[in-house]
Amino acid sequence: MLLNGPVFNDYRVIKMIQTLSKDADIDLYYMDGNPEKDNQLFEKNVQFFSYQTTNSFSVKLLKHSFFCYEFNFFIKKVLNKKIAYDFVWCNDLPTLNAGFRISKKIQSKLVYDSHEIYVETINQFFPKNSHFVKHFVIEFIIKVMKFHGTRVERKLISQIDKFITVNESLLNYFKQKYSLVEGIVIMNVPRKSDSIVKNNPVHYTELYKWDKADKILLYQGFMNEGRGLDLLIDTVSILPSQFKLVLIGNGPLKNSLLNKVNLLNLSDRIKFIDTKPIKELPSYTAGATIGINLLESYNLSKQLASPNKLFEYIHAGIPIIASDTVENNIVLNNFKVGKLTSNSIEKIKQVILSLTDDELRSFKSNMLEASNYYNWENQESKILSVLK
Repeated sequence: MLLNGPVFNDYRVIKMIQTLSKDADIDLYYMDGNPEKDNQLFEKNVQFFSYQTTNSFSVKLLKHSFFCYEFNFFIKKVLNKKIAYDFVWCNDLPTLNAGFRISKKIQSKLVYDSHEIYVETINQFFPKNSHFVKHFVIEFIIKVMKFHGTRVERKLISQIDKFITVNESLLNYFKQKYSLVEGIVIMNVPRKSDSIVKNNPVHYTELYKWDKADKILLYQGFMNEGRGLDLLIDTVSILPSQFKLVLIGNGPLKNSLLNKVNLLNLSDRIKFIDTKPIKELPSYTAGATIGINLLESYNLSKQLASPNKLFEYIHAGIPIIASDTVENNIVLNNFKVGKLTSNSIEKIKQVILSLTDDELRSFKSNMLEASNYYNWENQESKILSVLK
């Protein structure tokens, strides 16, 4: 298995390895890991080969141009092991070229697990509001990266043995874009065994000395563009003072969000918590009143995404306010666990204020049915079928 980052907080990859290792030995080649620490995530049959990211000029240049070749060093690392792997499993587009070349050399099957439309996420890696020359440079880089990524993906997707993605919307996209014949949807949902009943909720009112009647809004996840985080802070600034906000996670936007909260004098109502390990996170989720998921139409991948946090909120038993995207619409219409909103400050404010205590109780009562449908255990037979 090839991964272009650390594994410790990549919940999808963790769960995937835990499931696959029931029937297979897994060697994980990945970046910036801590094998001794990472080993604690898995019971058996997993070996770790971690490599450190370098910040040399050549690596930076490759990362911001022909990024599909950035992890080609995996080829030599894997082949030097002289192991006749049955499968090479690529997580996302940056590892696909390396995985393809390895699979050809050792005559193994190639699996491509596309967690998103990677070429459509590239604008997330750059500043949203740049000016003058910098703006044109960034636009040019994005075009080069998208052209390169699409070309490589189009060429290699016809060579894979199994294609996997996270929802039907994304599968339909890949089928139409590349004339893909078939694929498998494996949703990125929590384990049913990580249920709220096994976790003691964090009491934010005690932690931050807030009033017990306060309502706690929660965002958890990566802090980058396209997640409506600036919008969420602006909304809290015009909500009544009993509404508090907790943001859990890290990412490139975190410092600017902290600065914004300080400038708005909201540091008594908005709190930041660093990323929590997978085993601890459900307790923090369950302590909130309402889970927020404001995907923006920042790119096509965001528009078609199934956000992990949506299902984490469901398993923690907290009602949801979510942007009106395709996949959010499906979940909230199938299971009445929250309300949809358009992404404007006034609309979000209206939806939050419209939620009555009776509605919140009704949404919470529907969580069990939703979690019984959206859980990792329901995905496992599809995952293991890939090995057959």
